[in-house]
Amino acid sequence: MTNEVTGCSNDSNFISSKKFIYSYNYVPSPRHAESEGEWMDANESVRKVHKKSKSFLAKLGPILFLLGVIIAVLVGLLIGAGMIEIGNAQGVGADDMWGYIAAILTGLGFLVGLVTIMGTGTITKDEITQFLIGAIALVVVGIAGQNTLNIPIIGDYVSGVTLCMILFFGPAAVIIALKTLWDLGKN
Repeated sequence: MTNEVTGCSNDSNFISSKKFIYSYNYVPSPRHAESEGEWMDANESVRKVHKKSKSFLAKLGPILFLLGVIIAVLVGLLIGAGMIEIGNAQGVGADDMWGYIAAILTGLGFLVGLVTIMGTGTITKDEITQFLIGAIALVVVGIAGQNTLNIPIIGDYVSGVTLCMILFFGPAAVIIALKTLWDLGKN
């Protein structure tokens, strides 16, 4: 008699059916498996499925980080060139565009921070302190630079890039700092 779920001819083959194990993530207990090898095969298939879901987040972190940095640099250079106005009171369209850009950079920074605290981002536990120190330095330079960067030719560009970097790294730094403080408080 053939089992309709797996297409196996009898119950002993039911457990060793690769189709059933892969499609339903069925992990038989060692006492139901015909041999230790079957138990290990089933366990390994579940590990592969779990690993694939983690690998997606592991790939997402660097992509979001790189995308945020590229957008921040490009928008910062456009601000320096005068192509994007910040806080332009003359037209509604310019304010809307800057608002959307700022929201995108902030959202990407937020996602990078979340992926990082889940342990699958580009920033490892050993690098968290260095990242936070770098974010603090960027914020200090950015704030000071907005008022004092009157360097001919490149001052506007540097000012625009630091502003966009602050928008991107700020939310990530806040989320990572809160997680770090939480971990310190737990211990």
